[in-house]
Amino acid sequence: MNSLIAHRFLVGEGLNEPERQEVLRLARRLRAQALAGHPGMPLAGRHVAIIAKADSPAVQIVEEAASRLGAHVSHVDRLALDTVRTRAALAKLLADLYDAVDCDDAPEDSALALEQLCDLPTFLGLGDERHPIRQLLPALNDESGMPAASEHADVVSLIQAVLVECMC
Repeated sequence: MNSLIAHRFLVGEGLNEPERQEVLRLARRLRAQALAGHPGMPLAGRHVAIIAKADSPAVQIVEEAASRLGAHVSHVDRLALDTVRTRAALAKLLADLYDAVDCDDAPEDSALALEQLCDLPTFLGLGDERHPIRQLLPALNDESGMPAASEHADVVSLIQAVLVECMC
């Protein structure tokens, strides 16, 4: 499990070159397996919590990416992060029940505090259009020998790669 990748995204660092290449390699492999009709279930038995105020395209794409690989996805109301006391209780619950957390629309300081409290791979808006994972989109099709998929499918593949890398 490489929760350092999640932490790098959380603090806005970006990936180093070996991490970048590993995420791209894994995204290409997952995409090829899905296109061949054999997606595999590397996240079977794993649990992802998405903390958000409301359903949104960003939440939906993370849920789609995780569930297609066998993960169980649960939604937690973002209000649970609003106070230090509830944040600590939420962190304990998350650490007991989940393998990763995506804080869709939370303030960065709340997501960082949650990461420290629950010691899980914690993301900040992994499905958001502004998330740094999308900077890898142009490189996803380079050297793969595969035709480009839709942007949506490519984003799903990148999110899946990050989840697998951080949770397995």
